[in-house]
Amino acid sequence: MWLWPVLLVALLSAVCFLTRIYWRLRHPNFGNDTWSHLGTAREIRRNRFRAPPTSGIHYTDGPWDYPPVLPYLIALFPEKRALGASRHIPAVFDTLSCAATGIFLFLVVQWGRFPWPLDQGHLLAAVPAELLLPALGMLGWTFSPMMAIDTFQHLSPRPIGNFLMVITIILMLAYSWSPRWELLAMMLIPVTLIYLSHKFTLQALTFLNFGIALFLRQPWFLVVQGIGFLAAVAFSGGYYLRVIRGHLAFMKYYIRNGPEKYPGKYGINRERLLKILKLDLTGNPFIYFLAPVLWLGGWPPDILTAMALTMVVVYLLVSLNPLLFLGEPERYFETAAFPLAVSVPLFLVSRAAEGRELLLWALFAALAALGAARIYREMKGREEQMADRGRVIEHYVDPEWLEACEFMKKSPGQRILTVPEYAQWATGYFTGKQVQGSESAFQYSEYMEEFPATPQNIQTLVRKYQVDLIFAARAASKGFDFSFAREGFANERYLVYETGEPVSR
Repeated sequence: MWLWPVLLVALLSAVCFLTRIYWRLRHPNFGNDTWSHLGTAREIRRNRFRAPPTSGIHYTDGPWDYPPVLPYLIALFPEKRALGASRHIPAVFDTLSCAATGIFLFLVVQWGRFPWPLDQGHLLAAVPAELLLPALGMLGWTFSPMMAIDTFQHLSPRPIGNFLMVITIILMLAYSWSPRWELLAMMLIPVTLIYLSHKFTLQALTFLNFGIALFLRQPWFLVVQGIGFLAAVAFSGGYYLRVIRGHLAFMKYYIRNGPEKYPGKYGINRERLLKILKLDLTGNPFIYFLAPVLWLGGWPPDILTAMALTMVVVYLLVSLNPLLFLGEPERYFETAAFPLAVSVPLFLVSRAAEGRELLLWALFAALAALGAARIYREMKGREEQMADRGRVIEHYVDPEWLEACEFMKKSPGQRILTVPEYAQWATGYFTGKQVQGSESAFQYSEYMEEFPATPQNIQTLVRKYQVDLIFAARAASKGFDFSFAREGFANERYLVYETGEPVSR
């Protein structure tokens, strides 16, 4: 009874892992967020695993206020192994989420929560429920582009947050079926870790809890989240108060400055509508299954459908201009991935028992194919970007960039200014020297008032912050006058300028 399901979960977990790690290993130096997390982990090691006062990456930084789980996890690896480990961490956590989906669907059958509805004459009757349902759920997870894209393209806390969300939702479902305080107590563990792992996942959890509180007419999940906040503060020795302070300051900045910083997101126009259709609604294509589920599944919906619907409503609300400060709206579809990966297989098999399955199975296959195509296209799109020698890819560290970093690493100067701005993290990581920027959400508004460097302000920034070296991509330096500095290094794509005697040592 257990052997074949275990082998199935292991096999499909391996498939999921390969889809996430293949591209990452082919392009190990791709990923913007990667370098900031690695740099912060380096500072945590230097600080003997105490929370560092700053990230150590930037000379313009304020107090470090990032959720600590991912940087501390990376810091557990020695410096020489951290970069290699960082390529696997997202894939490992996303694979754990995929495996948890399969295991949960197996347990749903074992617990008798889903009586097998097919009689012996049906084509699918020969396939045990313990195999069919986990296979469908895990394939749904594997081919949900939003889960794959962040996993393969860079080091990010999102896969950790998504895994913790999966565990939280499993416990929510278990409690809705069998209300026991022990399940709420167990839920406190992943909820507390969500606070300490990823701000966006925390926002999604908050919306989900409000939606399910209304659906069940019970406040207990919100109560657990409130206790989780206190637990996060206690477990982190008070550090989480700094995190939440920065989180609120970051949202405040986007309330005030979002329309100016991202004007394309703050208006309903043809371009934005096309983005919604092409990108947002294909980020988790199984969202489309809500239409037949609601049409054929009866009303009121079950709790799984209510969870997915909650996140669709949140997406629509956050897409409106007043709430765009709550983040990229399509990201809330990530939280719907697990409820859909569970509910869609259950719905498919239920409809099959009624002889209505052909069109629905075709829809499932089409959406899985759409998801696979989107994942493949995202990978190819990034490769096309990297092959374009005439543009700047701030999140791809090519061999010429590493050559420039080797020169800067040997230079006596300690402070680097990068053009373009987002080259700061990788430059800081590969040189071991400080760059402009901020890992402090609380200080983000202050930083953005001065930066990025422009042709008009670059000399002012160099003098104010005693910058020794300027790292410039040729493709990004149009209009800049670097005549006040001496060219110290040049290759096909990058330039390094020395501003004079190192004054920052």
